[in-house]
Amino acid sequence: MYSPYSFILSTIVLLSLVVVHLPGGAAIHCFVCNSRNDPQCEYLMPNDTASYQYVLCNDNTLTGDPPFCRKIVQYVKDYDIYRVIRKCGFRRHHKDCYTVKNADHDETVCQCFEDGCNSSSTNTVSTVILGLCAFGVALKTVFML
Repeated sequence: MYSPYSFILSTIVLLSLVVVHLPGGAAIHCFVCNSRNDPQCEYLMPNDTASYQYVLCNDNTLTGDPPFCRKIVQYVKDYDIYRVIRKCGFRRHHKDCYTVKNADHDETVCQCFEDGCNSSSTNTVSTVILGLCAFGVALKTVFML
């Protein structure tokens, strides 16, 4: 014999499972910008969640797949410049990162699946150059003694 509490508890558990598995709960926050017209786009860090570039990606897609974040780094050959494009993605590639080489530009495209994951990495080009310079000075100092 079932008690009324068992029925209530079973109903709550069943409703909880239905609500958890409803479609449309797959939203993700990504950075959306282009360094061509927004110089700050190149240097966004994961904790920059208060910036205007940090947006909720809409999960209403034609593919039915949940949205994700994408980061594109382009090298424009004719102008000898790098450009960073961050945006929401809706059609996944079979690789998380890939490089495309065209006549006028090369681009590396990466996709990721967590909030804010298309930010700058902590090892930006300037950080690497600064580290190499410091290493060079340290080597020079050591070998001059």
